Amino acid sequence: VWGRGQWDGEAAWSLSDLGGEARAEVEDMDIQAIESLAAGICPVCGKELTWGEALPIGLLAMVDKQPLGAGYYRLADNKSPPLVAENVKMRLYWLELIKRAKVNRTIEGVESRTKAEAGEYQGWWHSVINSN
Repeated sequence: VWGRGQWDGEAAWSLSDLGGEARAEVEDMDIQAIESLAAGICPVCGKELTWGEALPIGLLAMVDKQPLGAGYYRLADNKSPPLVAENVKMRLYWLELIKRAKVNRTIEGVESRTKAEAGEYQGWWHSVINSN
């Protein structure tokens, strides 16, 4: 029976059977890490994982990461003061990412408005020059 990643039968194919584009797409995947994550185990330390809530994908662009494949990434280790509780460390980490996202969004908004205003001024000058 197949479903939710569980297959009880023999393998129908293996990664070594792949060729061309399909092989190129999976060559850089860390299959062992992906299997470990799918089983709820940390591929680095072997401890059981506790999955948190889903976060906006845009936050992923702001962190150091290493792609493992299949949509999984290894994020850079978070070094916090040792006397802070683990849940507080994680909350601070995600708050920092959210802050960075807001700053980046503000910068993008300012750049967008500046470009729009520059275009308006250019149009105004064009109308002044060509009004004679």
